[in-house]
Amino acid sequence: MDTHTSWGNTPNKLTYDITSMAENRVRVIVNIKDIELGVLYFERPKMGWLRKPIMPTKWVCVDAKIEGLYTYGGNDITPKEIVALCQELIEERGY
Repeated sequence: MDTHTSWGNTPNKLTYDITSMAENRVRVIVNIKDIELGVLYFERPKMGWLRKPIMPTKWVCVDAKIEGLYTYGGNDITPKEIVALCQELIEERGY
């Protein structure tokens, strides 16, 4: 498990717990203190996805439960920003 804390100018700092679930599947749990705000699942693009504009070396969010981010993040955090940040963190950690 890997943990990273930061979120730009957002008043509340978020924690990202990254766990490898399988060879090409990663789970990211987004927390603030002891409160779980969301869970995102990422996979490498499948062979059948080659016709879509997705690079096969990048991670794609395939499922997410992020209701808590709306409660605690309000307008300061968007789902698109969370996905982009999680993709960066996964790459940084070498998954």
